[in-house]
Amino acid sequence: MTDIEMLLESDITFTDFSEENDVVKVKGFLCHEGIMNRQTFTKEKIDKAAPSFVGTPITTKHSSSTDVVIGGVDLAEGRFDESKQKYGMYFEGRIGTEYSNIVNNIRRGFLNKLSMRIGPESTPSHFCNICGEPIGKCKHDFDTPDFNPIVNDFYGKHVAIVTEPADRDTSITMSFSDGRTEELNLKDYIRRTKMSDFEEKYSNLLEDYNELKVKHADEIKALEEDFAKEKETLQQSIEDKASEYSTLKADFDALQDEKVKIEETAKKLADEFAKIEEAKLAELRKEVTELNEEMSGILTEEDINSFSEKRLNFFINQYKNQKEHMPEASTIKAPLNPENQYSEKKPEENKDSIEALLDFVNQL
Repeated sequence: MTDIEMLLESDITFTDFSEENDVVKVKGFLCHEGIMNRQTFTKEKIDKAAPSFVGTPITTKHSSSTDVVIGGVDLAEGRFDESKQKYGMYFEGRIGTEYSNIVNNIRRGFLNKLSMRIGPESTPSHFCNICGEPIGKCKHDFDTPDFNPIVNDFYGKHVAIVTEPADRDTSITMSFSDGRTEELNLKDYIRRTKMSDFEEKYSNLLEDYNELKVKHADEIKALEEDFAKEKETLQQSIEDKASEYSTLKADFDALQDEKVKIEETAKKLADEFAKIEEAKLAELRKEVTELNEEMSGILTEEDINSFSEKRLNFFINQYKNQKEHMPEASTIKAPLNPENQYSEKKPEENKDSIEALLDFVNQL
C-alpha cells in the first residue's frame, strides 16, 4: 500500500475565534485507538506518528492542490480523550477567517468532522490482526470475518474538513472568544445530504459499470451464448469420455478375471501333468529295476532314479531284447551306453551261456 488513504475521520473542536488575529483556533482528536475503516490503530503507533502532523495543512478536501488549504496544524500528540474514555491523537491548529463560508458552515453544523490522510513510514504497512503476519503473506483478507489489519508506522500528510468521519465516537464543540459555546451533532443530517468520498467513488464506478453493460450488451450476450455452447460441448465430451472409460474398465476387468482363471487352469493342468509324468517315470523305474534284477544287471537304484524317460526306455528295450534273443544268458549284464547296438541274430542252441555271451559281444 502506498498512501494509507483511509481518510481517517474524527471530530474537531473549535476552541477560539480571534478576529483581530484573522484566525480561528481549533483543537480536538484526529483519531482514537481501536478500529477505524476496518484498520486497527494502536497507542504506540499513534504516539509515534503524532509529531509528523505538526506543520501539515488543514484542507477543505483530500487533495494535494494548494487551492484547498485553509489552515495548518500547530500541535499533535497522543493524549487520553476524557470525554470518550479512549486514547487518541490530540491536535491544535488554525483556520484563516477569510474562509468565512467554511467557518459559518462549521458554526451551523454543516461541517463538523475532520479526516486525516496518512502515508506508510515503513514496510510492511500493515500486519494481520489474526495471525500477526505481514499483509500479503498471510491467508487472511477483507473477506475474512473480524479482519482488521494493524497499521504499522505512519506519518501525517494533511488534515481535511469532511462531512462524515470514520471515527464516530466524538462530537464537535465550537467555542468563540465571546464565551459562546455551541454543541453541534448533525451527523445524521449530514449523512443524508452528502455521501462520503468512498461512497461517491463507489457510486461513480457503479454507474460506469452499468453504462458499459448497456453499451456492450450484445457482445456480452454473444459471449455468454458461446460460453454456454462451449460448456455444453465440453460437458458432453466429458460424459462420452467417462462412458468410454467405464466400458474399457469393464472389458479390462473381464479380461483380468479371465486371465486369472486361465492361469489357475494352467497351474492345475501343469500339476496334473507333473503327477502323470512322475507316475509314468515311477512305472518305468519299477520295470527297469525288475528287469535289472532278473538279468543280473549292473544298474544301481541311484542310477535308475537318475535316468530320464528316454534312458529308462532304452534299458527296458535292451533287457527285453536280451531276454528274447538270449534266454539262456540270464546273468548277462546290460551295457550302460544307450548308443550301443546289439545283434538280432539268435545264438546257436548248442552253445553254452559263455559262448553265447562271447558271440553277443563280438557282434556289438
